[in-house]
Amino acid sequence: MSRKSRDLDKKLLDVGVNLVKRLGISKVSFREVAKVADVNLGMLNYHFKNKDDFLTQVLQKIYAPFIFDLEEMRSSEIGLEDFLFKLAVFSRNNRGLILMIMKEVADKDSIIGKFAKKNMQRHIHLLSNEIKSYLESNQINKISASQALRLVIGIIGMPNLIIGMMESLKIKEVEDTDEELKMRVRAAIWALTSYKN
Repeated sequence: MSRKSRDLDKKLLDVGVNLVKRLGISKVSFREVAKVADVNLGMLNYHFKNKDDFLTQVLQKIYAPFIFDLEEMRSSEIGLEDFLFKLAVFSRNNRGLILMIMKEVADKDSIIGKFAKKNMQRHIHLLSNEIKSYLESNQINKISASQALRLVIGIIGMPNLIIGMMESLKIKEVEDTDEELKMRVRAAIWALTSYKN
């Protein structure tokens, strides 16, 4: 019996992930999840405390593998370029979701706000530590870690958001290749090294 229960939990969360990526978190309802999963609405209430609990677990399912990879990369000391490339790939692959989260955080959605506060701090902390280590090991001291963090996010992250907005407005089809991401990562590292004594 418990095996079927775990399988249903997974199925419901998978449906939730797909709906959140497609519709945005504020438009996902238990009724829609039950319909897509082809289960009785009561099964969601049975497996999850409430809608907020369900949606938090859905967001965690999306985000957890990424943060795990970042923590693994940080502990293996692979270098800033590979670390930033991993961030850029995640951002590109989840661009629509990131834009929805930003919009919903701006709208003060409590579920998203709580999730972002808890998880994005880990993400920023890992990135900040990686940048700080890079600055120290390369004796770059004309820029603070905080300034370097903003610089790197601007160079790598802003084009991603602009492309996402262009796609959502159907202004232009934009291909964001791995080579382009690597180019932005190299540009960010070059910008940091320009602060070297």
